[in-house]
Amino acid sequence: MDRLARRGPRSRAAARTELRLGGPERAGPRVTGPHHDTAPRTVPTSVSVVICAYTEDRWVDLQRAVGSIVAQQPPADEIILVTDHNEALRHRARAAFTGVDVIANTGPRGLSGARNTGVARSTSEVVAFLDDDAHADAHWLARLVRPYADPAVQGTGGLVVPAWPGDRPRWFPPEFDWVVGCSYPGLPTSIAPIRNPIGAAMSLRRSAWTAVAGFTDGLGRLGATPLGCEETEFYIRVRRDIPGAAVLHVPDAVVTHQIAANRATWRYFRSRCLAEGLSKAMVSGRVGAATGLASERAYVRSVLPRAVARDLRRHGDRRRAAAVVAGLALTTSGYARGRLQGRPLGPRPSSDPAMPTDRQGAVWTGEMELADPLGAPRRPLGTGHEAPSGHEARTGYDRARVLARWQGVPVGFVVLDLPGTPAGTTAGTTAGTTAGTTAAVPGGGGGGINPEAVWSAVVTDLPDELARVRAEVDRLGPLTTAARHGGAGPAEGRVSVVVCTRNRAELLAGCLERLRALRHPDLEIIIVDNAPSDRSTWQAFRRTVGREPRFRYVREDRPGLSHARNRGLAAASGAIIAFTDDDVAVDPWWVAGLTRGFARRADVACVTGLVPAATLDTAAERHFDARVSWGTSCRPRVYDARTGPSVLHPFAAGLLGTGASFAVRTAVLRGLGGFDTALGAGTPTRGGEDLDLFLRVLLDGHALAYEPSAVAWHGHRTDLDALRRQLFGYGTGLSAYLTKHLSDRRSRRRMIRQIPAAAGHLRALTARGGAAGTGHPTSAIAGAVDGAGRPDNGGRAPSVGLPLAAREWLGFALGPVCYARSLHQQRSLRRRRPLHRPGTAAPAGTAGAS
Repeated sequence: MDRLARRGPRSRAAARTELRLGGPERAGPRVTGPHHDTAPRTVPTSVSVVICAYTEDRWVDLQRAVGSIVAQQPPADEIILVTDHNEALRHRARAAFTGVDVIANTGPRGLSGARNTGVARSTSEVVAFLDDDAHADAHWLARLVRPYADPAVQGTGGLVVPAWPGDRPRWFPPEFDWVVGCSYPGLPTSIAPIRNPIGAAMSLRRSAWTAVAGFTDGLGRLGATPLGCEETEFYIRVRRDIPGAAVLHVPDAVVTHQIAANRATWRYFRSRCLAEGLSKAMVSGRVGAATGLASERAYVRSVLPRAVARDLRRHGDRRRAAAVVAGLALTTSGYARGRLQGRPLGPRPSSDPAMPTDRQGAVWTGEMELADPLGAPRRPLGTGHEAPSGHEARTGYDRARVLARWQGVPVGFVVLDLPGTPAGTTAGTTAGTTAGTTAAVPGGGGGGINPEAVWSAVVTDLPDELARVRAEVDRLGPLTTAARHGGAGPAEGRVSVVVCTRNRAELLAGCLERLRALRHPDLEIIIVDNAPSDRSTWQAFRRTVGREPRFRYVREDRPGLSHARNRGLAAASGAIIAFTDDDVAVDPWWVAGLTRGFARRADVACVTGLVPAATLDTAAERHFDARVSWGTSCRPRVYDARTGPSVLHPFAAGLLGTGASFAVRTAVLRGLGGFDTALGAGTPTRGGEDLDLFLRVLLDGHALAYEPSAVAWHGHRTDLDALRRQLFGYGTGLSAYLTKHLSDRRSRRRMIRQIPAAAGHLRALTARGGAAGTGHPTSAIAGAVDGAGRPDNGGRAPSVGLPLAAREWLGFALGPVCYARSLHQQRSLRRRRPLHRPGTAAPAGTAGAS
């Protein structure tokens, strides 16, 4: 009584309320900053607790949640249980809980509607929320409302601790405890301002709820659908609309969140991360990305890199590091999808407007030798699209893209508009046919493209490039001469060409004909038949080139591109080993171009080449073409571990070239152990073996040259479904190879330092739907091309857009898991049979020879 008397002329009721909620003497640290003022500091006179529930499946958890609120010291003034459109649950709760106001959600189905219903029903100054599967500490409520002694405080949130159904999964990173609605590293460890609290244990002033018109319908969890962020958007509006408003984290206000067994699984982790990205996209669409993602940027820049570094240390868990990378990629993929869905796109005439099925916008592709006085644009040799001699068809193209060459060396691409040739018309061929067609330009000889138009475009648009190439030819000689005399390549002379194939005998004959046309004085060509299901490949080989001494046939029974390439490496006798694919049309001077790349610098151990599109007839082909630098860049470059085309170098290896066309010094490749058999086509990772090799070459102290003189024409995917599958595989291969190098001490620290830069490019990818010309389609990782490395896209085609970017990022998210599966498969394979090391004799029964 004396203590109360000393407080002055205040009512006993107010004094009792002050004591049971903590009183001014326990009000905690003062909150300073722009929201601080000198107004009298009093605690709230009443507090309500709202629990929202939607299912009887969590009845036991709900009983524990209600019981923990009933047991609060001191107790709440009101306990309100809102059932979300579930009459059976409402009747059961009314019968079971005494002193609890059980009401039905009167708003739209979902957590936002239920919370709005609960606040509207309450009569208290402060409303706290507890999840139906959470259990509050006995003093949770008292500690949660203490900061309201400062009138600037409009919301608070407590610490949410997970209660796992058994031991915590070892792969589940603490930094992703938000996936299961719990606090995570990076939150303040003392009372401090935050953007928004965790919804499982938070509170707000009822006046703030009124001022911002409550939680937004359509945001937040809807039944079992794991959406969220309704509290994020709500508190952003509170801080925006109420001058000086503060929202505080109160870490000593603790609740325990019961984690259901199905939420401790990778499947839920994946779906919740995707849903979080979708939810963040919805929030950003309402409040702007700068505000909606402010906390997430700091989280990605600081919290996640520390988590990856921790789990890659000696006593860490690499599975957790992979889960961190996968979680970030999944969330980003969901965000990209959400921003697309929230963007007005206009009418959609087809099921997928990004990929029209007609030939509108088709681009004729070809090449022209400038040094030939009689030269004219023609289709590339060996692509299957050469025009019939003497009567080139005129049909169906809006533009032409021509690779201009000077004595075999690429100068650059020129793009010509083709007037008078409306898409869909024909002259001697069926509409839509690509074989044997060129577009007509008035004055073009023989109905083809006018050579003078190509010359004019080169002189106007590429004068510096033409001068550079002519000077190079004067110094090194024509590419055609190099092909006849061995060129400027390594002194060792012999080059081994390896082509791996599997069950594609129908392609092999054309491939062998193109390889037969290669011009090099000392050449061996090795065809690797990978895990064949029949003898058709061997029969096609014997029928086409079986009597030619330059050709050899070998067989590798272990499936996978890396196994097949390692088998070719073991069989090779050349000082240089070159690789291409069975669906690529190599230029007759392709080997000469590769050997020229080795002469660029003494330390060059790997050379990649120019791989332009053989056709650009469909939207899918043009979309892909616009994304890769190695399909259009005609300037030679040399890279090492420290100098490269990207701020993410050397880990943006997709900018350096492609596995469809490259060569390596045989001794270097054998010294590196060959290709990683856990990566590549035919494994769960679906790719990444070429990127991994390029990076290992650089990290081993060698240089890599990009040599556009090594031309190999490639037919890109022509339809949407095939492009989707390709981009998904690019995503899995890229993240699998990055996961591998995160485990390597030589590269780990450097990779972790570059995570903020990768996050920046990820934001750019999301904003633009992908960046053209980044080398590897996952441009947030392989992007950031500087001025020297920017490809010659010229804006020919848009990027693939958010739908396909989201598909690719889904693959990127799953890549670490795919890599783990692939490693397990490789270990099982080694246990079944001895490992065949590259460069050694093949096991008996795996090879045949012509």
